[in-house]
Amino acid sequence: MTAHERRHSRAAGGRPALYFDLTADQRKAFWAAYLGWTLDGFDYYILSLLLVDVQRSFTVSSALAGALATVTLMFRVLGGIGAGIAADRFGPQAAADAGDPLR
Repeated sequence: MTAHERRHSRAAGGRPALYFDLTADQRKAFWAAYLGWTLDGFDYYILSLLLVDVQRSFTVSSALAGALATVTLMFRVLGGIGAGIAADRFGPQAAADAGDPLR
């Protein structure tokens, strides 16, 4: 039995699949999802780093800057829920096209 066969026979034993138990296409999908998730969080991280400069440039109070961060997080949740509902109703491709009309 080759190492490849051993890995795949163990994955069928009821335990969660590990990274090396995945096929090449599954690994590519994993990395695409991981990088998408990372970039999704990156924009909010940049906002948190730039919030002080936004306050100074636009003479915004600390309370309003905090509200900006709060509203940003709230709409991230609402957008995710809306995209999920749209993907369930119209299919994932249609939901992705609606979210990125320049594609």
